[in-house]
Amino acid sequence: MLFSCDFFGAHFCHEALFDDQVGDYLQTFRYYFDHIFRPFKEHVRNGLQAIAGLPLSLIAPSHGPLLRSGIARAQQQYQEWASLPAPVPGGSLLVFFVSAYGLTKQLALAVAEGAQAAGIRAEVHDLTETDIPGLLDRIEAADGLAVGSCTINGDAVKPVWDLLSSLATLKLKGKWAAAFGSYGWSGEAVPMLEERFKSLKFRIAAPGVKVKFTPKTEDMEAARSLGRMLGEKIRMENQGGSKA
Repeated sequence: MLFSCDFFGAHFCHEALFDDQVGDYLQTFRYYFDHIFRPFKEHVRNGLQAIAGLPLSLIAPSHGPLLRSGIARAQQQYQEWASLPAPVPGGSLLVFFVSAYGLTKQLALAVAEGAQAAGIRAEVHDLTETDIPGLLDRIEAADGLAVGSCTINGDAVKPVWDLLSSLATLKLKGKWAAAFGSYGWSGEAVPMLEERFKSLKFRIAAPGVKVKFTPKTEDMEAARSLGRMLGEKIRMENQGGSKA
């Protein structure tokens, strides 16, 4: 019998005691892992190695059902979830945006275009249509992040903050980041995003691109230049360059 404390646990209550009596609680089991153990994947792998081969008949975590019939399955799931994300060959940048009138979207596409011109893969995601939990592994595997937001009531918009708040459990230190956005009045969103990047231990690749109202030709070129700069830094590091 293994008393595992948080390991293999879940915030899940049921009148029954054992995993084979409570029905399917995989979603809750995964949610617990993502919010408790995701930042400590290395320790999870070490823990799994420490108990590998033990003839366990029962695992008793401090939260959730006792495991008796699903021990091997739980170990396999933890092994899968704690594995290191596979890097994209050559480097990758994820570009997220929210656009009230399509203007920040124009900048997002230009940033991605610039990054692709520098020789890395760039994907663009509209945060109003994006399942953030489903992308966390890809964010962790990416080399950089560019986030764009319009400014409403002196702030970046909620979907952008939802994205950034979900990153606290990821290993992000040293990844590249940049901010951009169109605004109508004061444009606070871009510097706010840069401050959040710093608190998450990203490296700011270059000052963000702030555009008042509709992007002009020079604004679009500034966004492409921002993407190229991100792409070049990412490509150089993937080729063995310095992280200075």
